[in-house]
Amino acid sequence: MVDFLKKLDIQSTSKTLIILTKPNSMIWLASRNLKNIEVTLATCLNIKQLLKANNIILSNIGLELINTTYGKSYT
Repeated sequence: MVDFLKKLDIQSTSKTLIILTKPNSMIWLASRNLKNIEVTLATCLNIKQLLKANNIILSNIGLELINTTYGKSYT
């Protein structure tokens, strides 16, 4: 996990939120001992997590899921 953050030019001392679209045990296990890393699902996201984070890592599919779950519908 530390190497992954280095590739993204994110310091391990910076608060980072990783948003997943579905549970991934490998990411959970790799990040559980890193105190500045928080992992959550897009469907379980809350505003406190977003406000605490200095960096947010998510995929395009994750962003679409967040917009579907929490976004405003313009129909």
